Amino acid sequence: MRIYHSPVMVQEVLESINFKSLGVLVDCTLGSGGHSEAILEYAKSIGKKIKILALDLDYEGIEIAKKRLNNNLDSIIIKQGNFSNISNIVKESGIDKVEAVLFDLGVSSLHLEKPIRGFSFRQDAELDMRFDINQTDSASNVINQESEETLKNIIRDFGEEPQANAIARSIVKNRPINSTLKLADIIVRAKKSYKYKSIHPATQTFQAIRMYVNNELDNINSGIKQAISLLKKSGRIITISYHSIEDRLVKKLLLEESRECICPTNILECVCNHSASLKLMFKKVIKPSLEEIRQNRRSRSAKLRVAEKI
Repeated sequence: MRIYHSPVMVQEVLESINFKSLGVLVDCTLGSGGHSEAILEYAKSIGKKIKILALDLDYEGIEIAKKRLNNNLDSIIIKQGNFSNISNIVKESGIDKVEAVLFDLGVSSLHLEKPIRGFSFRQDAELDMRFDINQTDSASNVINQESEETLKNIIRDFGEEPQANAIARSIVKNRPINSTLKLADIIVRAKKSYKYKSIHPATQTFQAIRMYVNNELDNINSGIKQAISLLKKSGRIITISYHSIEDRLVKKLLLEESRECICPTNILECVCNHSASLKLMFKKVIKPSLEEIRQNRRSRSAKLRVAEKI
């Protein structure tokens, strides 16, 4: 029997969905199917018939999810695709508007635990880091072909790495670099971090390269904006983010859409003609319980935000 990964903050996600009015939910990040399974099982337990449209870029993940969701396949439509194209995918699926959209952002456990995908520095593998294996550019292309200046900017902007200059310089000096462990070793030496207490010295650089390879921030920006436009009145958008860069972007997007005016603060009279389309459901970000963090270490950095269409 296959043991599947537990979805992060599943109870909080279920509590964020208005099941009374729920007809169609879009799961933009299917992964191994944990959230979709929990949502469908809960709907079944209360006698509510719903439909989920689930998206993911990773074909291998989709195949695992299909096995997990085998008992619910009549209630779910699974599509391989990028949530940055959510409007077209929803339309092509014969759906107009939806009552809920869920984003569980970042890299999944499936990617980290499969060495061949090259996401992790815990095991040696070729540098890859593509969510979609049909995509042309991989982490190897970025590491071995980009200029030192470009690498520095990527590592600083996407990883918030204070030693981006030294790491970029060391990467260029030690090319070619084709394995995850070689890259990790170069980063450790560049940071002079032979001893570390909390996170591995390569964590922020690996995050930065992965985000750049998969165009993650642009995809989040586009996907959330489209998701908001797809929601019916009182429909809800639910996001789970795992690090400060993506969470700041999510917070900014939801906050802007909850304001009547988005003019700069130094302008005395509103000229933006903007009107609020969302209502934030919680004043503060929702974080996992201590019990969940003890049971699932991946959840420790998770932040959940919910907004409702008005």
